[in-house]
Amino acid sequence: MSDISFDHVIRTRRTARSYRSDPVSEALLAELIELATLAPTAVAAQPWRFSAVSNREVLSQVNVQVKRRLLEKLPEWPFLQRLQPSLESESFNVFYGAPALVVIQCPQRDHVAVMDCLLAAENLILAAHARGLGTCFMGFVLMAQDVAGLAHAIGVQESYQIVAPIVVGYSDAIPQDPPKRKPAEITWMR
Repeated sequence: MSDISFDHVIRTRRTARSYRSDPVSEALLAELIELATLAPTAVAAQPWRFSAVSNREVLSQVNVQVKRRLLEKLPEWPFLQRLQPSLESESFNVFYGAPALVVIQCPQRDHVAVMDCLLAAENLILAAHARGLGTCFMGFVLMAQDVAGLAHAIGVQESYQIVAPIVVGYSDAIPQDPPKRKPAEITWMR
């Protein structure tokens, strides 16, 4: 890990949507997952499970399944309309060519566990950035998680649900400028 401040890690983290084909080692993925497990968790339950997918064929098959499902849902999800040309393109990859997908999962219908897993996801994302890796939280996978066989293909355990699918990889295309942020709305109770 480089010697950079935590504030710097938070301020410079960006979502990467373009990845080199260089693989991320299993040792590095395991380190990121271990750091994810240090997140706060309600009553120390640590309800999460993880899977790490680096098999390109599996990622390619899941890419096709996710795009197909999102296209089917266009009438219900008008906010996806602008993505229709990309989703119809064979060259578009929902994983942006990332070499690895980490899936954080928890027991089905456990709403508190979902929050714990999201905290673990943030740890993983920040730890990856501190190590020079790009990440992207895969909302597309969440939106298509009802596709038969998809959860099994990415290592989700039976009776568990997908909470935080995150691609991880080396990227030369991480935006340098932060997106414009609204000032925090604070109610001071003095």
